[in-house]
Parts: sequence; C-alpha cells; structure tokens
Amino acid sequence: FSFRASGPLDMRMGSEGQTAKDLIELCSEGELAEIIWKWGEEPRAKKIAFALKTASREGLLTDTTSCAEVISSALGAFARKKKIHPATKTFQALRMAVNREQFHLKNFLSFLPSIISEGGKAVFISFHSLEDRLVKQTFRSWAKSCTCPPSFPKCVCGKIPEFRLQTSKVVVADENEVSENPRARSAKLRAVEKI
Repeated sequence: FSFRASGPLDMRMGSEGQTAKDLIELCSEGELAEIIWKWGEEPRAKKIAFALKTASREGLLTDTTSCAEVISSALGAFARKKKIHPATKTFQALRMAVNREQFHLKNFLSFLPSIISEGGKAVFISFHSLEDRLVKQTFRSWAKSCTCPPSFPKCVCGKIPEFRLQTSKVVVADENEVSENPRARSAKLRAVEKI
C-alpha cells in the first residue's frame, strides 16, 4: 500500500482479484484517469494516467517506489513542494479500485440496520472524504423522518426515523492527539443509535 519502501505493486487486502499493476496494465488510459479522478480526487488524473500507461508499456513499473517516482515526475517540481507526497492520492485511488472499497462500504451500510438491536450504536471512523461523505449521507437518511418533497403541504410518506444521530457534527482529533498520533489527522468519526 505504501510507497515509502519498495514493495510489490499489489494493493490488494487479500490474495484474490487483480493487483494495482494489473489494473494499470489492463485499463485504458481514459479508464485509469477516471479511477484516479473519482477515487483519488486528483485534479491532474489525465497527466498521471498517461505517465503510468507509458511507464507500464516500457516495463518501468516494477514496484511501489517506481510507481511513485513516475507519478512525481509526471507532476513536476511544484507538486513535490506540497505537504503530502504527489503519489498519495493516486495510491489511494488504486487501492480503492483494486479492493472495491466503496462497493463494500455501501453494501455493509445497506444491511447494517437489520443487524443492530434497538439501543445499539454504529460508529464509523473514516480516513478520507469519499468514505466520510457516504457514511454521513447514509446516517442522515436513517435519522430523517419525512422524505416528502418540500412542496408538499404535509407529510404523506409517514416515514419514521430508524436511528438518532449521536454526532451532530463530525468528530476529529484535536491538536494533542494529532501530535501523539499523526495518522489521526485525517480520521473522522460519526455515530448513530438505533431507536
């Protein structure tokens, strides 16, 4: 998963399915750019996809560090001066695509209400905006009562909320926690209770 040390360009959380290297080789340049844009929210996705496809054809993508170097070179010196490494968003996108993370999170959230008892709580810690957005929207829909259009004079749907929000706002680590654990800087916690 990391480009800090050399390792296989795999990114799978298990042993099944295609690796990140397979994904780069098998996708078209446009498909790869779409993955990097959608899952990594990387504005220079097309430039990165072009560089990765070129490096792949030339046999230059041998491990995680070579992949990170290709991405850094594609983005130039300006990108290397930023706080986060230039390859961070692309590695996130490749990992998410290889493991189908959003699909699995949506699937889990779809059956979660059926496995929580009354008074039970669900707590999620997300580490990037795509996960957090999905959890936030799902929790809000569970806690919402009426789903009628605003133009209706009164409620006709009769929806009763299944859950109560336990965190009206997202909970993030404070400065002390981040100084003790730098990885906590991107953690976002949300919770609901079944009613």
